[in-house]
Amino acid sequence: MNSTSQELTRRFFFQELMPAATELKQKGGTIFASEPAPEASSYFVRREKTGVDREDFEISEVDLRRACYPGTPFAESLAPSLAELRESLYQPEVQDHEVSPFIYIMF
Repeated sequence: MNSTSQELTRRFFFQELMPAATELKQKGGTIFASEPAPEASSYFVRREKTGVDREDFEISEVDLRRACYPGTPFAESLAPSLAELRESLYQPEVQDHEVSPFIYIMF
């Protein structure tokens, strides 16, 4: 992570996310559900598409807005900053003949 990414991350966390979370907590709200919805009989969804494509891993600003818990009042205002962070943090993997250390961590 370069210094620009670190600064954007700090700024987002301290100047946007924390104040929004504090305000929401004071109002008795939550960002993500912490327990099952009582009205839901099941969370099982039969999917039509069972494979994934490259596009399935690309997150748009619309996806970011939709990702927050429905009804979260500040979700719309955080989406542009999240999109900026996404662009800042993206780093294409360098292909070489070494085995990634992350492979060892997975097992």
